[in-house]
Amino acid sequence: MVETAGRLRVFSFRVGLGGRLADTRLVLGLTAALAVGGLAFANGGYFPVSWGWSALGLLWLALIALALGVRPEVGRRELVLLAGLGLLAGWIALSVLWTSSVTGTVLEVERTLVYLGAALAGILLVRRASAPALLLGLWAAISVVAAYGLATRLFPDRLGVYDPIAASRLSDPVGYWNAFGILGAMGLLLALGHAARSRPLVRCTAAASTVVLALTIYFTFSRGSWIALFTALAATVAVDRRRLQLVTTGLVLLPWAALAIWAASTSTALTHRISALEQATHDGHGLAAITIGLAVGAALSVLALDWLEEAVSVPRTLQRLYGGTLVFLLAAALLVVVGHYGSPVRMVDRAYQAFNTPAPNSQEDLNNRLFNLSSNGRKEHYHTAWQQAAAHPVLGGGAGSYGSYWFQHRRTAAPGRDAHSLYLETFAELGIPGLLFLAVALGVPLAAVRRARSSPLAAAAFGAYAAYLLHAAIDWDWEMPAVTLTALFCGLALLAAARGGGERRPLRPSVRWVGLGATAALAGVALLGLLGNAALSASSQSAHGGHYTRAASQARWARHFAPWSAEPWRKLGEAELSSGQSAAARTSFQSAIDKNPKDWTLWFELAQASSGGARTAALTKATRLNPLSPELKARARVDAKADRAKAHADRAHTRAERRARRSR
Repeated sequence: MVETAGRLRVFSFRVGLGGRLADTRLVLGLTAALAVGGLAFANGGYFPVSWGWSALGLLWLALIALALGVRPEVGRRELVLLAGLGLLAGWIALSVLWTSSVTGTVLEVERTLVYLGAALAGILLVRRASAPALLLGLWAAISVVAAYGLATRLFPDRLGVYDPIAASRLSDPVGYWNAFGILGAMGLLLALGHAARSRPLVRCTAAASTVVLALTIYFTFSRGSWIALFTALAATVAVDRRRLQLVTTGLVLLPWAALAIWAASTSTALTHRISALEQATHDGHGLAAITIGLAVGAALSVLALDWLEEAVSVPRTLQRLYGGTLVFLLAAALLVVVGHYGSPVRMVDRAYQAFNTPAPNSQEDLNNRLFNLSSNGRKEHYHTAWQQAAAHPVLGGGAGSYGSYWFQHRRTAAPGRDAHSLYLETFAELGIPGLLFLAVALGVPLAAVRRARSSPLAAAAFGAYAAYLLHAAIDWDWEMPAVTLTALFCGLALLAAARGGGERRPLRPSVRWVGLGATAALAGVALLGLLGNAALSASSQSAHGGHYTRAASQARWARHFAPWSAEPWRKLGEAELSSGQSAAARTSFQSAIDKNPKDWTLWFELAQASSGGARTAALTKATRLNPLSPELKARARVDAKADRAKAHADRAHTRAERRARRSR
């Protein structure tokens, strides 16, 4: 009995009386894979329901670690990271006092809880010895997501409903092509690290995955992802202590990925917006066979490289000659680029001009997109975000307020709710304090790079993290938790790799109990948000299916969990309007407006439920909040036409009455 009980204690995560969690590698790898993979398959985690279950899972993991009395390896950098994210979340919540959209602010709090929960769980569980398992789980999850996404392109006849706009930018299952592109870029950098430094089986698998990941990035046709990838790759090589070996591994893998991209680029059916299903299926199946062959070739080449590294001892003089040759070839390539495009100043000037040039109206061949640096409207978003920041430089407009500010002040009719820049949008919505808290949280892992360089996978983790920081400057990666969590886990791995031997310390009982209480409170907030968002999602689905009574009931249920939000009232009003209850719908829409008065869509829906002067007043208010709205202009034209028809009918009726009186 005593022996059996002892074995059970060892099996249960090896938790002893001292409260140590001795082996968390499997837990960390699975947590990273499930969190990132699950969110990626849930449209990248863009929608609020996914924030609830992911935040709950991460916070519960932290609760379990605290309850078991884990002894974390915590240093000053980890505490600064946690403090930065905590202060950012607190400042977002505090902005409810001055925000123009309480609904949007609370949603921002709920999403930030995902990142705060991940940071807390990671700091408690990730150790220097277990950091590679965390990176392994990230790479595995991204590779699976990329393989599925690529399969939807290569087997359009089998996976899902085929889009007649064939070979348009690859986004499924992440939901946004640019987010999928940067996720693939981070996965490719991690794959390179594993192909160079892991065990033979992992090295071969990682090498094979580079072909799939490179093709995935290619089919997203995301220019920002390629720029972030190449820049981060240079940073990876710069910080790696065994950069010659890393570069050699990359050069061995490069031809296989390049051949796959070249084969894909020659397919008209897979690279043009309009193509027949039959032709896309034929080309996709052919490219699938080529991809499998090239992936096997990449795996075998790394296996051969691994054998050579063990069997052949290269003299240091030859290594220096090899390194010098690579530097010479790189310098020659740079000279060719300068000779073709001009000096660096000239290249920057040309890039800036291209950025400010509108994109071509017709881009049937998506390959052309990769060589076009047009901002595609980002310039306007940056201008509007800076305008909001200038108007509220200290406090900002409030978390989640950029969308309404954009619609009211935009200079173009293009839609949008995000500024396409994490840093500009944070400055616009949260002012200088919010930007400072964000900079502290994101900058801490960079401060750990120098000490983390001794870890074999630290350079790859740094490269993936740097790719995210670069790409977040030009897109809304923060709103895609699958992408941001990947970067955050890479940052935590860097912090773990940088830890010294003297930084391990047990949590004092008072700290542990405070941590338990705070984490439980955050989990309660996440649960409340999940219940409210799930009810709203269910209401939308019921309304879409024509079940308006059920939709109204679910919207009323959502009000109990989100009394601060305008969305339950909106869903209720939409269900009532669809079922013919116009008076009730007007009351519901007005209640929603009371909670979010600067949302032009609520005024527009109120106008649809109203008539006469009330309708005109609601449309006027909506137009003030969104002057360039094509929807409002179209509705104004319809109303004007209806008014003219009514006036014509009234005149005809008056003439008929006059004729009738004269005849009598």
